[in-house]
Amino acid sequence: MKLKKALTICEIILALCIVSVFAIYIIPYSMGNSNVTAWAKQKDDFKKRLEETAKQMSVAGTLFGHSTNEVFLDNIQKYMRINKKCTSSNLTDCFVPTFKTADGTGVVNTYGLNTGESLGKINNTSTLVGAQFTNGINAIIAYNASCVAPPTDKNFPALACFAVVYDVNGAKQPNQIDKDIQVLNATLSGCSGIVTGDLCVDKDNTNYAVINTCQDSTYDSTLTYNTHCANNNWAGAVKACLDKSMRLPTKTELETLYNNYINDGNTVNMSTEVYWSSTGYIDSSNKWNIDFATGSIANTGKNNTNSARCVK
Repeated sequence: MKLKKALTICEIILALCIVSVFAIYIIPYSMGNSNVTAWAKQKDDFKKRLEETAKQMSVAGTLFGHSTNEVFLDNIQKYMRINKKCTSSNLTDCFVPTFKTADGTGVVNTYGLNTGESLGKINNTSTLVGAQFTNGINAIIAYNASCVAPPTDKNFPALACFAVVYDVNGAKQPNQIDKDIQVLNATLSGCSGIVTGDLCVDKDNTNYAVINTCQDSTYDSTLTYNTHCANNNWAGAVKACLDKSMRLPTKTELETLYNNYINDGNTVNMSTEVYWSSTGYIDSSNKWNIDFATGSIANTGKNNTNSARCVK
């Protein structure tokens, strides 16, 4: 009689290891590719739907001459089903608070997208609007105010009147441009840090070294007020930011960052430290700063070791 060989414990363990490796590496990779394919189809389908809507609006004479982005969205709603509309004050009710740039190194802050100009439409100072469509797609929308009544050419690209950033994956990850988020006829900053309003904010604090500006006035030429020139930390912060092709924020800009820290979920990633501004006090030996722990605004000597966050 021919006996069947039984599997040994070692062979069973080896088989389980192979299955585990497959589960850890192959399945997620396959699922990731499946997601990319699904997102690409959803983005293309939504673009086609927007294009159809633009053409219908053009024929109806409702594509041009809008005074606000809100009125523009009202007209879009006549052709596309929308569950929810959001104004600039509650834009994050319709769109994720932050999303990554295409290369994954930068972050766009939705709180900081204010008007059509935030999407690169220089003639549109109307506040942005958001929409959640019934097909599950979320969008930030602006009207291209440069659009004029089309010529007799029926091939006029009506979709050019739209500026849209849309997310086909809801609030789920990865929330990244060219993956589940698409930018259509819009321009977002190439900032490698965090975009908020017109500012590109560095993702982290910047380390700096003290400079003796009594001897080297390259980064602080106010030698008349040389009380702290031997240990000028502020000048060191200025140099560190310039080395990054950035700068220290003005007092007003620093107040904006503090407001983000307190009210907008701290998408600029600040911490409870005292931060330098570039704005000087009456006595140029002092500079304005804000204590992010208390919100107090004060002017201190340039020899203080305040933190530096660069912007551009």
